[in-house]
Amino acid sequence: MTRPIVKPIRPEFSSGPCAKRPNWSLDVLKDSCLGRSHRHPLAKNKLRKAIELTKSILEIPEDYLVGIVPGSDTGAIEMAMWNLLGPLHVNILAWDSFGQDWANDINTQLKLGLKKIKNTKNILIAYEPVWSIGTGLIPKSKELFETINFIKKKMKNYKVLYGGSVNPKNINELKSITNIDGYLIGGASQNPKKFIDIIKKTYN
Repeated sequence: MTRPIVKPIRPEFSSGPCAKRPNWSLDVLKDSCLGRSHRHPLAKNKLRKAIELTKSILEIPEDYLVGIVPGSDTGAIEMAMWNLLGPLHVNILAWDSFGQDWANDINTQLKLGLKKIKNTKNILIAYEPVWSIGTGLIPKSKELFETINFIKKKMKNYKVLYGGSVNPKNINELKSITNIDGYLIGGASQNPKKFIDIIKKTYN
């Protein structure tokens, strides 16, 4: 492999030393928690403020709890799995390499594979191509039919939903694919008019 010839104008990026915004100075760190324990009052106040802002910006219901955990998304999902999975009804979606690792943990470590679940009528399997999420693009009808058919052959007696850029413009095309049992609607569900339009076209 040859080393790239063209280099970025500002090489200070990534998780290492990063370029600071204009007019940045050390004064912005005067109330930072550097070297403080997360149990220190100053740190606890900052965490509380971050949680309050998160709930406010994302419009999370008041009776929902928001937690901040150290580490990456893997640490967060592992914590959730070990605390939430079990007798509760929880939907697990896996569509990339990380998701496959988490699904493996559920099956092997937590012993909660589908084989151990006796009542499967309420279990839904979701197929959502990563490249389709938020792009406005969906798989070709023939490819989607074959993929859903493959899933149903492997996972008999389960309903399969499709997700990924479901919107009023493509719902009729998706509806024509006879082996899809329902839809996961993401961005379009945030727009009441689009969401209602999808529902009407689905049942008309």
